[in-house]
Amino acid sequence: MKEKYIEIIDNNLDKNFIINSENCTWDKIYNSKNAQNCYIADNFEDVKFCEIWYEAKDCFWCVGLKNSKYCILNKQYKKQDYFKLKEKIINYIIDTWEFWEFFPMQNSPYCYNETLAQNTFKLSKKEILDLWLDYKEEEKQEAYTWPEIKIPENIKKTSDSILKEVLKCKTCSKNYKIIKQELSFYKKIWISLPESCFKCRNLERIKIIKPVIF
Repeated sequence: MKEKYIEIIDNNLDKNFIINSENCTWDKIYNSKNAQNCYIADNFEDVKFCEIWYEAKDCFWCVGLKNSKYCILNKQYKKQDYFKLKEKIINYIIDTWEFWEFFPMQNSPYCYNETLAQNTFKLSKKEILDLWLDYKEEEKQEAYTWPEIKIPENIKKTSDSILKEVLKCKTCSKNYKIIKQELSFYKKIWISLPESCFKCRNLERIKIIKPVIF
């Protein structure tokens, strides 16, 4: 099944995935119009530099909102104030050449190695600190002390009692648990329970999928 998944990823996913959209740029944009430099967008119109959003119109530099209008940096404005401030910002950043640059990484509220940037542009601790960025030390976890649980290979034979168990990751040996919604999902699509923790599964997924193109 894993080999089939990799084959589908390689053969069917374009690096720039834009569907049923007009005058849009970046990636994973659906049913949108005039969505410039947007990523993971559905039903956008007249939006610039926004990411992971649904149902947006006239927004600028926002992330992770839903059913929104006249927002800048995730803050809501009145219609007339939005267009006035948007024009002022664009004129300023064009004059200073900031329009073509990313936000300064030093302004991020998160440590570099706990963001998605580390997945695509992996840096060592020294490289992160040399850039004057914050680095988060990996949390130490006590060794696995519970009796090791054998995960059923057949999801149909997996009872709800597994939700009470503490499992051991076969990759990093750290502890993880299965939640009710997760178990219901696996049963629905007939997939056996994962034998690795979420972090290890995510790292494996990153190796398979195509990188985000900027």
